[in-house]
Amino acid sequence: AIGIGCTILGLLDVVYASERATFHIPFTALALTPEACSSYTFPKIMGPATANEMLLFNRKLTATEAAARGLVTAEFPHDAMGEEIWPKIAKFAELPKNSLIYSKALVRGGEKELLRDLNRKESERLQERWTSDEVSMSSKVLEKTRKK
Repeated sequence: AIGIGCTILGLLDVVYASERATFHIPFTALALTPEACSSYTFPKIMGPATANEMLLFNRKLTATEAAARGLVTAEFPHDAMGEEIWPKIAKFAELPKNSLIYSKALVRGGEKELLRDLNRKESERLQERWTSDEVSMSSKVLEKTRKK
């Protein structure tokens, strides 16, 4: 997962990954800033040190590292992903709907306003960054690198 495909993971209830998966958010390399509430969820989930390595210094995590730090619930052999995950999902689907809704509200309910406010702030900062000279220059460098 890269970019928002990775940052959104902090908002999910469970995350299953193939042993081959990697997790990367190269924001600063692109002159951008965190998104999808990752400036809050990543330090909360993985601790500030690992979150800073990812959010500030572009560190890529393996599935094993992501699982050890709590970003991923579990990792599975790549060739057995379907066999492993679909039975779990089927069991989840059998759980009482309202019990899940109410339980999730209790687990995450207190953060809802905080996450909305943070998402707004992250979005505003990203809008500013998109028009910055730094983003323009990093895009040109990336384009030149890809042409080589």
